[in-house]
Amino acid sequence: MLFRSVVPLQPSQFGLVGNITAINPDDVAAAGSTGLIADAGHEHAFTTVAPIALTKTQTNTEGSATDHPRSDHGHSTENLPWGLLAAPTALTANSSSTSGTGELDLALDQTVTITSGRRVTLTFTPRNLLGTVQQDIFEIRFRENGTQVAAFRGQVHEVTAHIDMGIMSHTYTPTSGSRTFDVTLIRASGTGTGQVIAGATFPATFTVMDPGKP
Repeated sequence: MLFRSVVPLQPSQFGLVGNITAINPDDVAAAGSTGLIADAGHEHAFTTVAPIALTKTQTNTEGSATDHPRSDHGHSTENLPWGLLAAPTALTANSSSTSGTGELDLALDQTVTITSGRRVTLTFTPRNLLGTVQQDIFEIRFRENGTQVAAFRGQVHEVTAHIDMGIMSHTYTPTSGSRTFDVTLIRASGTGTGQVIAGATFPATFTVMDPGKP
């Protein structure tokens, strides 16, 4: 009977099978041909890092870094627009009329949470206003927690005539935290009354949006 002796492997016979010092992008599976044996306790270097932040000029790219993101990594949207901060509110019928010089709340309130340093764009798009007395001046106001932050004026040029106010928009940096934005109508001068004209097919819409950082 033929016996063969088994010679135990010595530590000096272990070596790097291929390149186990790092896992490189686009490595392919390979059996290798070094003839060396990997120790059972060997490890592959694997470094994870945070991804780069998204910017308005960022393009789709594979990248060239040799490190690796985790599967649950995230990209910062700090420099990007966050869009609508709440569902738009709208008048789908004419508003009530102003009374004297009192400020008419159009009941378009939106309460949102503002992150410190973020800007908002407030936009109101009525079809027009209706004033009853020629030369009267009416004002649409934007308010943040009751404080006026912007105003837009229009004048009645005929008796019981419409005022085309166009799209009213204001961008600024509000106080952080929970903030309520709303729209009001007031007669700035004159003697008549005014109201916002709106309908189901031509709503007067109010939006609060985050336009992003400059």
